[in-house]
Amino acid sequence: MNIRTIAAAAGLTTALAVGAGSAAFAADEQTTTSAPAPSAARIAERCAKVPASLARIDAAQAKAGTNLAKLAEAMSKAEADGRTKRAERLADATERIQLRIDRLATAETRVQAWAAEHCAAG
Repeated sequence: MNIRTIAAAAGLTTALAVGAGSAAFAADEQTTTSAPAPSAARIAERCAKVPASLARIDAAQAKAGTNLAKLAEAMSKAEADGRTKRAERLADATERIQLRIDRLATAETRVQAWAAEHCAAG
């Protein structure tokens, strides 16, 4: 055997040993980890921010509704003028704003549910 073969065999053996040890450690660690519970101070801090969060969501929903109305008006004008590409772009923008409104509604529901679960006791 030459030195290259011996070095390659030693390297391969070391890599396998380290890999097997890492895999065993990772498997052991996965079974013992859990998410820490938030502290009472953190919950109180978040509960204090709930009204401001809901106000921001309401303001964003109002702005999106206004923008949606403006886009609908612009789209009907573009269609009346025969500007089909502009009407298509406005339709795409309308879809994006509608998605934003849906996401804001979901966020509002999540914040309200979290507040009902954690802030009702305080």
